[in-house]
Amino acid sequence: MHTDEEKKYEKRTIEANLRQGMISHQEMEEYLAKLPDVRHKALCWEQKVQGSLKMNNEKLETFTRRRLA
Repeated sequence: MHTDEEKKYEKRTIEANLRQGMISHQEMEEYLAKLPDVRHKALCWEQKVQGSLKMNNEKLETFTRRRLA
């Protein structure tokens, strides 16, 4: 697939790169081990849904106020 080092581990191409032998499972594991831990940035599914519902409700309220004005 890609010879570009930056794209070698891209999610869309990594399986093909593994199949074609462009990278080994050991190389992939080493790459994954070097990635920073960003668990603190993740939201659980419920937080995402609640935030989305809140945003949609705010948009609906704004739209309704504009229509009534």
